[in-house]
Amino acid sequence: MKFPLLVIITTCMFMVLVHGSENAFPFRTYVAVRNDLGGGIALFTHCQSRDDDLGRRMLANGESQNWSFIVNFQGSTLFWCRFKWNEVIKTVDIYNAQTMPASECVLRCHRSIRQDGIYFFSEKTESWYKKYSWD
Repeated sequence: MKFPLLVIITTCMFMVLVHGSENAFPFRTYVAVRNDLGGGIALFTHCQSRDDDLGRRMLANGESQNWSFIVNFQGSTLFWCRFKWNEVIKTVDIYNAQTMPASECVLRCHRSIRQDGIYFFSEKTESWYKKYSWD
């Protein structure tokens, strides 16, 4: 009985070292990308990771594309999206486990696509900030 407990404790300690205390246990992360362009402008998206292609979508104003995942053991989960509206096209990292501060997006990662840029919601400060401009 001592061996399984030792394995569990060792695994948890290793995950704390690799991912930090906020990401120590496997949990599901939820991403929502919302079309906030306004003016009836449609947003075309194509989001994917190395392992998962979420397909091409057309979002009307106010609509969202949502998905969830568990960060991989190596802490290298990366999702990127290609956005197109009117004549504007841009591809950005929408979730990057290696570069995103854990306090910014732990369980719920909200993204707002606006005419002046792409905004991320910070769980830590409970506020929106512009992550990317269109140029």
